[in-house]
Amino acid sequence: MQWRKWMRHGITVLALTGASAGSAWAMSAVEKQVVEKAAKLFAGQELAARQLPQGLFEILVVNEKAIFYVDKDVRFLFDGQLYDVQQQVNLTQQREEDLMRIKLSDLNMKDAIQAVNGKGSRQLIVFEDPNCGFCRQLRGTLAAIPDLTVHFFLIPVLGEDSLQKSQRIVCAADPATTLHTWMEKGVAPAAVNTSGACTESLDRNRSFAQRHRITGTPTLFFSDGSRMTGAQPAAAIQQRLASLAK
Repeated sequence: MQWRKWMRHGITVLALTGASAGSAWAMSAVEKQVVEKAAKLFAGQELAARQLPQGLFEILVVNEKAIFYVDKDVRFLFDGQLYDVQQQVNLTQQREEDLMRIKLSDLNMKDAIQAVNGKGSRQLIVFEDPNCGFCRQLRGTLAAIPDLTVHFFLIPVLGEDSLQKSQRIVCAADPATTLHTWMEKGVAPAAVNTSGACTESLDRNRSFAQRHRITGTPTLFFSDGSRMTGAQPAAAIQQRLASLAK
């Protein structure tokens, strides 16, 4: 019986970076045995296993980007959130965040539009759509955070008008002023020639977003490659920035 027939609808979906998990992880002999046993359930799927405390194993279905938990004999399988009650940690969420990191070196920073607060020594990456209301809300939050450089990457995901605005922004004589004036003051970008190479950055941004499962805006990335999604409150962003500065 293949796993698709009995998996929960709410399967945990993750984005992986770099090499596939199966090839990137150096599995122990026990972990390899678990993979061999699990292969009977996940027919035709590339798997990786990682041993957890208390006799549990994490199974990662690489191509489906899905996490499951099994015992050593793969008799029992669990699909859901796994908590360490003693440590008060959501282990599944923690693992998701780890797997969803990006390599900042994979970003073409020339395709970003910057905004600098103060000295700007701290770095933050934001993927946004010009028609995203939550992106505008986030901008107000970010403007009040000191000593921060924000690199905005435009990904027009909300329709044809978003694409047109994005093209006009990146092809403007001053893309930074055009973007910030639109997002913060509502002054629409003027019509310009968008037939040249100036729109290639949007193609690269969208390609990066697709590879890393960036499907909504705003999506934030910190200097360690970790991500947050949505218009996060200032306290959450400040806390993450402070933890990275230690």
